[in-house]
Amino acid sequence: MAVVRYKWPLVMSELMGEVPETGRGAGLVFDRSHSPVHCRRTVNQSRQLEAPMITCDRKETPVVSDPSVSVVMPVWNGARYLDVSIRSILQQTFRRFELVIADDGSTDGTWEILSRWAARDARIRLLRSPQRLGPVGSSNLVARAARAPLVARMDADDWSHPDRLARQIDVLRRYPDAVLVGTLFHGMDSRGTITRPLDRWRLKRPGASPPFAHGSTMYRRKAFEIVGGYREACVYWEDLDLYRRLRPLGRLLVIPEGLYVLRYHSGSARAVDPSADVIRALSLMARCSEAYRATGDYEALLSASSTPDASPHLPTGKSALPSLLWGGQPLDMRPRSALSQIARFPESALIMAVDLLERVHGGTAPFLARSFVATRDWLAGWSIDGSPVEWQTTAPASGR
Repeated sequence: MAVVRYKWPLVMSELMGEVPETGRGAGLVFDRSHSPVHCRRTVNQSRQLEAPMITCDRKETPVVSDPSVSVVMPVWNGARYLDVSIRSILQQTFRRFELVIADDGSTDGTWEILSRWAARDARIRLLRSPQRLGPVGSSNLVARAARAPLVARMDADDWSHPDRLARQIDVLRRYPDAVLVGTLFHGMDSRGTITRPLDRWRLKRPGASPPFAHGSTMYRRKAFEIVGGYREACVYWEDLDLYRRLRPLGRLLVIPEGLYVLRYHSGSARAVDPSADVIRALSLMARCSEAYRATGDYEALLSASSTPDASPHLPTGKSALPSLLWGGQPLDMRPRSALSQIARFPESALIMAVDLLERVHGGTAPFLARSFVATRDWLAGWSIDGSPVEWQTTAPASGR
């Protein structure tokens, strides 16, 4: 039986349905001592992330008493995708880590799934909240339970490349002035089909939003504690707020490779939670972003007791476009409500135009978007050599 090592070209070719002959044998993972453990791999040639499934013969792994990295994962009603996410962490080539998972009051069988995984791998530590803490509360819960000096975030519906942790640890060791490192990412829909290409172009220009996914980040725990962790006032954009407060402490670096796959689906917190709450939060985020670009500070806005009125039917600005283009999630809009939205938020017209195009010619808008992103990624790739790139935000550089 042939033995192959996981490498990114092979994994991505499997995701895209192109399976080389060398990839049809057994996989190779490592236990804590880096001894090989043979596994059986079943490949489904359907361009879905769940295609390379691994079943290992070893049922237990030793406890890591002094982990180098704490991987933290909050989860709420994530049973559908949890196995894929956990498996991608346990199959990391870097093995000296703990995986801290917090069940945030789930009701869909998430705890039972977590308990089975914890029984199989001693590196998993489980936390459970009897009632839902929300995105900020659960994120702080797992982050503050971390024991290692480095903390890696992982979201319960996404997927990490086997070399992700090793690559990020290496970057933080080589760049002691960096406090956080993320990676570029691909996007997939609810079925695990890759829909969003890599986008290195975003590394070439400053931007208000980071070019990396929240779940792809690794940061120094001491820096996280200094800034006070995530803030409830910034719910639904607590990650962006954290990056901005970390920036005065050190560099925010990005590995210009797709070591993470982000899932766009209707079960995410933004999609499931009360839409009026989400819209108010995103409206506050937009106003804080404007203040940050102008002065580098928005504390006064967070302390304000009121926010502008916003319709609960449609996210403002471009916040709905990713779900439309990469997740295949149509809008639920009535004509009168749509006209009202355009009148109040002119940028909503773009979102509705994309949604209408999808309803009339399904697949056209995502195809055009993929082609556009892939082209600019290819152009940007000519000037990117693979070294970590500092994320250049649009804020003033004061305090650095």
